[in-house]
Amino acid sequence: MAAQISFPDDRKTSVPALCDNGGMEIPTKFWERLAVHGSERRYPAGHQIMRQGEPPTHVVQLLAGRVKVVVHLPDGEIFVAAVRGPGETLGAMGVVTERPRSATVIALVPCHTRVLPAERFLALMSAPGVTSELFQQTLRRFAEGDVRRAEMATLPASGRVIHALLRLAYPGPGGRFELHLSQEEIGQAVGLSRSVTAAELARLRERGVLLTGRRRVVITDMSLLCSLAGFNAPTSDSRHSRRPSPRKLDVSSRSSGRHQRGGLQGPARR
Repeated sequence: MAAQISFPDDRKTSVPALCDNGGMEIPTKFWERLAVHGSERRYPAGHQIMRQGEPPTHVVQLLAGRVKVVVHLPDGEIFVAAVRGPGETLGAMGVVTERPRSATVIALVPCHTRVLPAERFLALMSAPGVTSELFQQTLRRFAEGDVRRAEMATLPASGRVIHALLRLAYPGPGGRFELHLSQEEIGQAVGLSRSVTAAELARLRERGVLLTGRRRVVITDMSLLCSLAGFNAPTSDSRHSRRPSPRKLDVSSRSSGRHQRGGLQGPARR
């Protein structure tokens, strides 16, 4: 059941406690077994890999690429619940609980996957330790939902946008973290309108924290972004690491008083 949250700005939404399509990290050995039994499929950017409300007929292993998890709420609002990457198993919770898909999964970039029928997935789940690991992952997903609801209920617009950037960004070329989401979609992740989200991103851009482009945000100063959120910048990387050591972009051209590179917009020259 979703928890209703009231916002001080111009939008209201509800935050689902758990989306089965939100992704699940599976133990490495079991992941490899799933991959052997799954059929390979590739999806272009923008393709709906799973659709909210559909029966849970299969799970999807994400081998390469990124997806966004979107929940369509009863009042017509859209909630961007998460961005997931390689190593995630999508749709497992729906298969285990035999409930319809609770979210829609859309490819942000071209995705390479393996698809496993529900019956085969459940049979393979009998491997020692797998059920316990899935249960632990479920608890962690619930905890993530609790944190998001707390952020949306207590933080101002600036704080919500900063925390969303840290949560949704992932490693891009050269180790820089980025998002392939529009300003509207970032707002949908934190219950803010596009105009409010755009204003907050502009403030961060002027401080040199990030660059923005069409459906793309590149974080250029992770240390400062973490500081603004009250966190310490991470120093280690892993397969699922979400925040590497920060690197500055070398932006040398100028357009309309702002630095430009590859369609990205940075702070104005002083």
